[in-house]
Amino acid sequence: MYQIYETRARRLASSLPSELLPHMQSEVEGRQIGDMELRQVWTKCMPRKMRPGLEMSTNDTPHDELADFTSNCLRNLREEENRTSQITKEKAKRTLSLTMDKIAKML
Repeated sequence: MYQIYETRARRLASSLPSELLPHMQSEVEGRQIGDMELRQVWTKCMPRKMRPGLEMSTNDTPHDELADFTSNCLRNLREEENRTSQITKEKAKRTLSLTMDKIAKML
C-alpha cells in the first residue's frame, strides 16, 4: 500500500503546474474549498524560487493562465539548471583531464 502512495506522490511531484492544478481541482470538487484556498495550496506545491512571484499575482488572474505561465517558467528553470549542470560536468572533465596529463608527464 505504501508503494502505491509513494508512486502517486512521485508522479504528482514530477508533473507540471498546469497538470497539477486540474488534478487538485478534481480532488476538491464538491467540497467546501474555495478558489483562493485552492490557489494557496497549489502555490505551496510550487518550487520555492517561484512562490514569491505567484503570491504577488493578482487574484483575478485565471487559475489556468497562472498554471500555464508557471509551467513555462518551470520548464525554463529546468532547462537552465540542466545547462548549468552540463557546463559544470564539462569543466570538471577538463580539469580532471589536465590533471591526469600533468601526472602522466611527471611519471
